[in-house]
Amino acid sequence: MKTFGTKPKYFKFLKPDIKIEARNGDNGVYLTFKSNVLAKNVFVSFDGLDVYLSDNFFDLLGKEPFTIFVKTDLSTTELMSKISLMSVYDIPPR
Repeated sequence: MKTFGTKPKYFKFLKPDIKIEARNGDNGVYLTFKSNVLAKNVFVSFDGLDVYLSDNFFDLLGKEPFTIFVKTDLSTTELMSKISLMSVYDIPPR
């Protein structure tokens, strides 16, 4: 199967520059992610925090925003200090 014009294992992902905008919502925080290039299988986690995420794996399609909701009692500042992102780009080659 070919994806993006080549087999997935041969696709050369560019390093994404992912920007995050946070805004308060009822019972949590909305996070909007944007990337300058395709960011495949972005994984969102929060170091040591027990939070509910509306989505923790998603693709960012170059400059197209994607928003998730994080249900938490923490402030936006506290939440953002613990955020961690990883994508296919971050997986070391074999």
